[in-house]
Amino acid sequence: MPNEINHFYIAFSGGLDSHVLLHATQQLIPKHRMTAVHINHGLQPEAQDWEKHCQNICEALNIPLVTRFIKNDIIRYKSLNYSPEDAARIARYTALKTLLQNNDCLLTGHHLEDQSETLLLQLMRGAGVKGLGGMRLLRLSEGSYHFRPLLAWRDQERLRYAKQHQLQWIEDPSNRDQTFMRNFVRHTVIPTLKKEWPSTVSTIGKAALHLQ
Repeated sequence: MPNEINHFYIAFSGGLDSHVLLHATQQLIPKHRMTAVHINHGLQPEAQDWEKHCQNICEALNIPLVTRFIKNDIIRYKSLNYSPEDAARIARYTALKTLLQNNDCLLTGHHLEDQSETLLLQLMRGAGVKGLGGMRLLRLSEGSYHFRPLLAWRDQERLRYAKQHQLQWIEDPSNRDQTFMRNFVRHTVIPTLKKEWPSTVSTIGKAALHLQ
């Protein structure tokens, strides 16, 4: 991680991964140099409850929190013929980028399972070598950084950390909806592959590193 980082913004959905990220980060970075960011998609009936949950967690940790509501942005991108998944992703990152200035750093809770899903999705889209490299651990864009500290962490490692520190997190029911391609890969494709190749996730993660 570059030494010249001015401020760290931690994407905090309130789910398991982002809570592990937030909790671990606040032990390593002075709190005056970090801010949690909650993106309220406004697409679920529980959205306001989730935002309140994040506020409570950040108050308990004495970490400042900013929120952004992006439902209208998602609707706008969908009207431009983006898929619901892509519309939400673009709106989310657009909102996050508005907070970043030169030498700031965005931290997100992407992990090894996410990386495996990304490579498989890119493969089915016919991506080239760059796309098949998946997500980068550290990326510089327009003067700011995007860092994924949990990119090598497996499911069991994040869950073990959360239980050890008695973390509380929310479960988004849309993560089980297999009409979304990433969820289909997560809940059907990868479990099928793991029956034959138990090390599927780790192996795909290694392949992504080689392609990078």
